[in-house]
Amino acid sequence: MKKLLQDIKNRCYCAKNGRLFVTRGVPFAHIVWNTYNSDNKINKGECIHHIDRNICNDDISNLRKMTLKEHMSLHKKGIVNTEEYKKKMSESLRGRVLTEEHKNNISLALRGKKQRIDNMKKALKGRIAPNKGKPHSLETRLKISEKTKGRIPWNKGKTRGRLGKDENTSGEKMIKAYAKVYKHIKYGWRFTLVDQKNVLITRNYDYLSKRSAMNACTALAKQYGIDFVWRKDEA
Repeated sequence: MKKLLQDIKNRCYCAKNGRLFVTRGVPFAHIVWNTYNSDNKINKGECIHHIDRNICNDDISNLRKMTLKEHMSLHKKGIVNTEEYKKKMSESLRGRVLTEEHKNNISLALRGKKQRIDNMKKALKGRIAPNKGKPHSLETRLKISEKTKGRIPWNKGKTRGRLGKDENTSGEKMIKAYAKVYKHIKYGWRFTLVDQKNVLITRNYDYLSKRSAMNACTALAKQYGIDFVWRKDEA
């Protein structure tokens, strides 16, 4: 075992602080510990502490496994910043003004949100939603219709610019819209409401007859205060 470790040690490279590394991010001390403790190897979130505080002494008797949090606490215990160190820190930060963007970046980094958002964007990049371009089945549409029956829309009584809102009358006056009813191969009878510029206002479908679609269109227009006229072929 000692011969094997010696061979590995000969292939290690020395960092600036004198610590030996097998590869980047894998210290020789970890290899020593895992070799002697095969049933208690170093896992994620754990590290090796040198008992005599000498990071170049990788003898197994000088090594102790602990969590990163415990290791940090152990090394910080009893450390008091000198007045000279405090003075240097104060001078280096004096006159430094952080921009709002810098403050926001620091805030996001501290919360860990920025990294999570970037990771999410990378994971979802180029990903196509499984239901994209697929219409709801008739059964699903009926279920949605039953669930939303009697529910008051959040925008009830509110007007939108594309409905022809007149600023002088606080949205009470609406321009005339045009309604059309037609039969669709998949969705049955449906109606559409468009403004004078042929921009879609609303539409609905799944009506069993032309008359029921027209009645529904009339009721919806009345509910939202839309003054409309039927297309010539629907008059």
